[in-house]
Amino acid sequence: MNLLLRTIQSFPKGKFAEELIFLLDKDCDPHKRISVLSELIELERQDLIYRDMDGKWRRRYYNSLSSTVEVGGADGQGLDAVPGTFSELPHSDSEVSSIEVAGEIDLKKLLGYFKVAVRSDPRGAMGTIPESHSTKWQLISGGLPQFFSETEMQNIRLEVRLDQLPATFRQALMRREETDRSIALGWPVCTGVDRSAPKIWPVGLFSGQYEKTDTHLCIEFDLQNIFVNPLWARENHRSIGWNHKQLQTLFQIGAANPIPITDFISKLREAAAGHYSGALNGQGLANSIMTNIEKIWDAFGIFLNDDNTFNKGIIDDFKAFENMPSNAFEKTAIHDFIYGAKISEDFLPALNIGPTNKDQLHAIQNALSSSVSVIMGPPGTGKSQTIASIVSSTLMSGGSVLFSSKNHQALDAVIDRLSGLAPDVNYAVRTYDRNGDIDVSFKDVMDEIAKQPTIATEDFDPKLKSKLSTMAATRSNAIIKQDKTENIECDIADLLYRIKFRESGKYQSAHPAEKSARERTFFIEFLTRLIFFWRNKTQEPELADKASEIDAPLSVLNDYLKKLRDEKDNYDNKIDILQLTDEISEIAQHLLPSILKSQAQLSEDELRNLMNANDANALLNSDHKMTAQVADKILKARPLWLSSVQSTSKRIPLLPGLFDILVIDEATQCDVASAIPLMFRAKKVVVVGDDKQLKFIPNIGKAQDLNFMKLHGLEPERAVRFSQSTLSLFDAFLRVPQVQKSLLRSQYRSAPDIVEYISTQFYQGALTVAVDYKSMKCPKDQKPGIVWTDVKPGIEIRNDNVNRAEITAISKHLKMLLVDQKYEGSVGFVAPFRAQVHEFERQVVQAISSDLLIKANLKCGTVDSFQGDERDLILFSPTLSNNSTSSAVNFVRKDFRRLNVAISRAKAVAHIFGDLNYANSNRVRSLGKLASFATRKLKKPTGEGVFDSEWERQLFHALKKRGLDPVPQYEIAGRRLDFALFGIGNIKIDVEVDGRRWHTDIDGNRKVSDIWRNRQLEALGWKVMRFWVDELDKDMERCVDLIEQSLT
Repeated sequence: MNLLLRTIQSFPKGKFAEELIFLLDKDCDPHKRISVLSELIELERQDLIYRDMDGKWRRRYYNSLSSTVEVGGADGQGLDAVPGTFSELPHSDSEVSSIEVAGEIDLKKLLGYFKVAVRSDPRGAMGTIPESHSTKWQLISGGLPQFFSETEMQNIRLEVRLDQLPATFRQALMRREETDRSIALGWPVCTGVDRSAPKIWPVGLFSGQYEKTDTHLCIEFDLQNIFVNPLWARENHRSIGWNHKQLQTLFQIGAANPIPITDFISKLREAAAGHYSGALNGQGLANSIMTNIEKIWDAFGIFLNDDNTFNKGIIDDFKAFENMPSNAFEKTAIHDFIYGAKISEDFLPALNIGPTNKDQLHAIQNALSSSVSVIMGPPGTGKSQTIASIVSSTLMSGGSVLFSSKNHQALDAVIDRLSGLAPDVNYAVRTYDRNGDIDVSFKDVMDEIAKQPTIATEDFDPKLKSKLSTMAATRSNAIIKQDKTENIECDIADLLYRIKFRESGKYQSAHPAEKSARERTFFIEFLTRLIFFWRNKTQEPELADKASEIDAPLSVLNDYLKKLRDEKDNYDNKIDILQLTDEISEIAQHLLPSILKSQAQLSEDELRNLMNANDANALLNSDHKMTAQVADKILKARPLWLSSVQSTSKRIPLLPGLFDILVIDEATQCDVASAIPLMFRAKKVVVVGDDKQLKFIPNIGKAQDLNFMKLHGLEPERAVRFSQSTLSLFDAFLRVPQVQKSLLRSQYRSAPDIVEYISTQFYQGALTVAVDYKSMKCPKDQKPGIVWTDVKPGIEIRNDNVNRAEITAISKHLKMLLVDQKYEGSVGFVAPFRAQVHEFERQVVQAISSDLLIKANLKCGTVDSFQGDERDLILFSPTLSNNSTSSAVNFVRKDFRRLNVAISRAKAVAHIFGDLNYANSNRVRSLGKLASFATRKLKKPTGEGVFDSEWERQLFHALKKRGLDPVPQYEIAGRRLDFALFGIGNIKIDVEVDGRRWHTDIDGNRKVSDIWRNRQLEALGWKVMRFWVDELDKDMERCVDLIEQSLT
């Protein structure tokens, strides 16, 4: 064994290449350093060492491990099996009928599937250790029945005498609840090492159901329902000389259907030739296995999944569901999540706290009126503001809210947003925080309420509350009228286009051969009339239908134009929606504290009733579970609860429809099953998320997921919309029948250039700029937007996901900003790799004083850790270059959405420091697109091509004829104005032409009067004048007069 290999073996926890070079005393000679690196590569090629995910080199062990590891049995001799009897059960059609093939999905079966999914190994597969044998898993000897060649069900019954099972294993069985009969089975069994420690993997996985008699443990399972353990393929593939992807393909890991048992055996024998013991046919199962040898054993094991403390509360909730009747779920959000959303019969007005746009109002109203709704919130689009308004609207109407998220950062953000609404009122409860400093339950709050002094409650003005509801309803009607008017104006614009084109003489009939009705054949004329008479005997076709025909006569088009203009007059809306929105916000913020205060302070009678009900419950119920009567009184005093997904079950009672509404933020990072107990506690549910940011990481793998579905009688094709292995909670909600969806489009955080990038690359151009320019803090001589500084990589000796050239360039630039320019904005450093972040942190603290770094609020983090945060200036290090390893490249390549998160953290400037040549090589397409965008050269349209429509061209020349100087397509605040005109003093006018043909947004909707975006320009000193196409057609001179008067 050479010196380098012995050195690596001496450090089981691994060493970086640079550390090995130092230990070998070769760090001073560049040639010796390179020789060590070359030797590392050669040893890796020989599979004697491997480079782990953390960048450290470790020794790889094969075959006999007795020299380094002694585990299992006495002195590492082995693990013993207990005898079992396997018998084949007769095929039963009744078992097939348990699979749902028609009708509604069974609620109880689905809940059972969710429970097992939560209990399963969070890595998505199964592996264990020798030390837990006889406690959490047990080997069974005997012999499986002969396998069928077909893939039909082959039901097997395994019987094991209880007195032959270890006492520790029987005790583990007793701890499992009576109603949970699921159990995992594995055959054959593989022994090996994982990071120098011995480990056990079942190669094939079955799902079974067990029962205990007085003398036996009996397990039934389908021998043909076998899936290959994904964890074995991922962690132990090298021991049999394969790579992970090859095994995935060979065994169809992750496929929808199980692999036929005969195919499984033949493929495993071929793949593991020379690496298994016995015949590998299950006929003579091993009586013992050796844990100090890397081998696949013809052995059978049964495995118990313990309820880990992380999910114990959620699992306890699922256990409670099993004892509830199905009708207990009917008035909860679970029911409508599974069977379809419903619109509430009670109208709750959508209130707003602070400035709110149309998309946000739409989302708020959906949340209040629908039992299930989804809010899609791209970065910087005001999710927290929307959530705050949903909460405020519900509390104002006397309702209660449970706000939850998978991470505590989202909870912190909403608390910060709501803290100023009623600072002197104790109306909100945070159940648990990330540091464990807060730990509050319903019982704790009840004790707190009982101790508070009884004082006279403060009443609020009911007239003012009634007025607020009326104003909100008026605004909703006004928005509906505005939408109707906009649709009519667009239809009018279409008609005017057709009429003008007809009158121009350029129009040709779509049927030139049919010049008149007289020229049609008698047969065609007769058949046409007959068909029409059969379809509609008495009713004449609508005027709209006549006008929609391609060859509609000009007289019909003019008649329809008159009809639309008359209809538009009926929808004349004289309400200033923006002013009304401001007034609603002002009154709501004034009224909400007094309403919450009147609810938070219970009267003496209410307090006495609460204590009596609680005392009676304690006396009559042995489990002392809180009743709905007591919980409702607590919610009256504390109507807002904020809790993480995991902490809810232990602190909030499991009562159906306890809260009026449940809001789940960051739903793209949450699995479906974990949120089910939350939904039971609420009548309505709204999830908020963005599937264009970080990728969802599932809790279980596809193979295990399919096993769980079939175990609970669920047909995968019908249960797929609840899949734990493929869908986040956000994805699952998008698939709910009749779900109400809202997209927040106005981006308030970032500079126009940044918004344009994330909008075009990730949101199909749906986002609009709404940033407050006055809040932007750009470095000296730098415009807001995206900047790319080309940094050529140096010669890297280590492949440890660190690009020192980029770190040096960024450190130098940051020092110039903070020391020389005294930059006052906040700064963030973002990189894809943790190693790059750590190295930058190490260098920057040496180069820049800590006082300046604190003043700049410098945060350094990976893309994942930066989600939900923001800074004025983001310094992004892609890290990748031609020196990067393929694993590093694939890490960035496989999830293009990371760049969305990285760039959208910036408010004013996103400054990228990277190798431009490498980016333009498109090895990572998303990085290439970013480089192309950052270095693009903009070309402004010129000549007649500058106009979007004929109406713009006509208006332009009409203004010119008056001696005015309109500037078409003028760029300001991230948008292009149709026309900009400048008058006496500081007069600035934006003239917009609305409803014109061919000008549509991302949803295909015609460009209409966007009164909500007008405010952005008005804040910058512009006056916005909007004209419908119909107005220009009726009286172009009057429109020009209005513009001219505004300029003077």
